[in-house]
Amino acid sequence: MFQLFGPGRRLRKLIRTRAIFKYHDGERTRYGDPFAIWRTLTQDPVINLERIQPDIDKGKEPETSQFIALVRKAFDVKPFDEATGTGLTDWQTMELVGLLRDYTVAVKKNSSPGPTSPASTESASSTGPAAPSEPTNSSGDSTSTSPGSVPGGPTSP
Repeated sequence: MFQLFGPGRRLRKLIRTRAIFKYHDGERTRYGDPFAIWRTLTQDPVINLERIQPDIDKGKEPETSQFIALVRKAFDVKPFDEATGTGLTDWQTMELVGLLRDYTVAVKKNSSPGPTSPASTESASSTGPAAPSEPTNSSGDSTSTSPGSVPGGPTSP
């Protein structure tokens, strides 16, 4: 009964609302800041992912091994150890990048766009404040009002 409100549920809610990436490192579940992981992947001083991406897709070396090493660094995961069965294989390591991409796309789709500016009422050719539009009656004709009078209100003699 108390498990319904236990720390596991609170942690899952916190992860959903704070956009924390959850992944398995071959031993346990890990949590990471998706932006920090992405920065590590894209801002490496030695490896330029955009340049070597075609070679990685073809499985060329040493680019593929460099990419795997970079992903392990970004996600802080260890290579697969046959003796203990822990860690991630090379393929699982490379899949972390796809999981991160899918996660960020899902967060972007499900997040609020945030506050937006109201649409401008100013015309492109106008340089001053927008002039108020002239009131019209139900037939579409302009109604004239004297200064200080309210359209549709009583008129003074």
